[in-house]
Amino acid sequence: MRRIVLSPPREKPDDERPVDARFLLAELAQRWRGSQTLEYRSEAVLNHAGEFRVTVQVHARLRRPNLARVSFLADQREFSQMRVCDGRQLFSRGTSTPLRPAYTITAPYNGRLTADIAHPLDEIAYSLDQFFSRKPFMPPSAWGSGSSEPVKIEARREKRPHPVTGKIISVFRIRFVRGVFEDLLFLEPVSLRPLELIRTGDHAGQVQKLLHETFLDFRLGANLLPALFTWTDADEKRETLR
Repeated sequence: MRRIVLSPPREKPDDERPVDARFLLAELAQRWRGSQTLEYRSEAVLNHAGEFRVTVQVHARLRRPNLARVSFLADQREFSQMRVCDGRQLFSRGTSTPLRPAYTITAPYNGRLTADIAHPLDEIAYSLDQFFSRKPFMPPSAWGSGSSEPVKIEARREKRPHPVTGKIISVFRIRFVRGVFEDLLFLEPVSLRPLELIRTGDHAGQVQKLLHETFLDFRLGANLLPALFTWTDADEKRETLR
């Protein structure tokens, strides 16, 4: 009789193994809290099927505890906006359209740099808030509204094309799920800098990809002087929103 030998199951390579998601998020939070400033550039595609599809170039410069200078340059000019917080007031200015002249809006700072930001910029405002969050990239309690399920979190290491160069690299992928809502966050494995954020959810009864943000440049500890966070004449004249 021929003897059958069963081979042990092949182990997955290190680049395909699950990792401890909560430990990874704790390490990410520790690194972010240890930095006084953050500067990043990203490109975000915002989509609501049947309503709009907008691509926005984001340049964010943030300094603790409450200073910010952010520009949103959209391929549809009515969504472009400059926003500055000097620690006491928020200044926001959009671009003129044939039906709406541009004007500056000011409001007292109430603890959120993205307070009352116009839709659809509120989708990418999420990333701005993470630098000032104690738990970066953990979805807020209202995320996945309509579901009472707890947020499920899992992480793994995998191979993926770099979003800018296209080169295959090893990344950490963290997945958050509640009901039909899903966030996928891809991190560079050594620095833990974000590479991509992909948000899927329900809008108008249709499950769809709502946001795909690609981080083009990302620097913790950038040299950002306090004078940068002052509303200027150039801001008022929209010269900085170009």
